[in-house]
Amino acid sequence: AQMGSTAKPWILLDSNFIQEQDGPVWLDRVKMEVESTIDPNNWNNVYDGLQTISQAVRDSKNTVAVKVLDMIGTKNSYDFLVNKYRLSTLVEADIDYAPLGLGGFTNGVTNRDMATAYAAIANNGIYNKSKTYTKVCDSTGKVILDNATATQEVILSEDTCAVMTKLMQEV
Repeated sequence: AQMGSTAKPWILLDSNFIQEQDGPVWLDRVKMEVESTIDPNNWNNVYDGLQTISQAVRDSKNTVAVKVLDMIGTKNSYDFLVNKYRLSTLVEADIDYAPLGLGGFTNGVTNRDMATAYAAIANNGIYNKSKTYTKVCDSTGKVILDNATATQEVILSEDTCAVMTKLMQEV
């Protein structure tokens, strides 16, 4: 599945960027100055000038998302999505503004990967590897496959998750 605008919050979570940058205003403008094959436009072709990150997330501003991505760096953002969120379908061709800033990944993203990544925000920054089953038993009750061990890793600060949750509630 293509993520589209659902990828935008992840750009802002990279390196806890959102905690440091929500106060300043960002220019939402027509022409972006990035080296890429895209010229991002907003979904409604409306450009509102100065905005906070909160406003940009709420209004799904493509231009602001790409500008933030440009500051973070496409390689840094890609590494975060692959190494922290463990998005399994991303490929090196996705290290560009359209895939990372606008959610147009080459192979899309699986529903499982997307749900697991968003769950880390709800879990105060703790990534839990998703599972289809915890154990399989034979007809006598003997466990033949055990998948109960949890794989957890802190990938975001609790403060970042709180801010991001608040922003997403405003959408």
